[in-house]
Amino acid sequence: KSQHNLIYWNNQHYDAVGLNASGYYDNTRYTNTRNLTNYNHKNYDRSVVELTNEDKMFEQIMLNLRLDKGLNFNEFFDKFGIVFTEKYKNELQTLKQNHLIKVYKTKIKTTFKGSLLLNQILELFMN
Repeated sequence: KSQHNLIYWNNQHYDAVGLNASGYYDNTRYTNTRNLTNYNHKNYDRSVVELTNEDKMFEQIMLNLRLDKGLNFNEFFDKFGIVFTEKYKNELQTLKQNHLIKVYKTKIKTTFKGSLLLNQILELFMN
């Protein structure tokens, strides 16, 4: 397993180091300047994006479905105060019927087919 990718996929904080590098801290994504001249003159202007609650919920879904462990309903509720199976009832039904996910008592995981079509799965959760 790639420890580097697991930091992103577990939604952990990481620092931006270098030109045009991106970081994540306290629900904020930021990217360092892409201008080499500015960077060399220690002008480290950053673009910053504050994530909304909807952004954070989508990212939790997107990141967890990339992992073998899947998305845990209790962790989702603890983080957002929302019952995942109620909020996404229709999406779960569609995905299950198309054999793209498996629904367990406490989590969902993609099937092999679902892991190959993850972008299509995520489109349902974007709406």
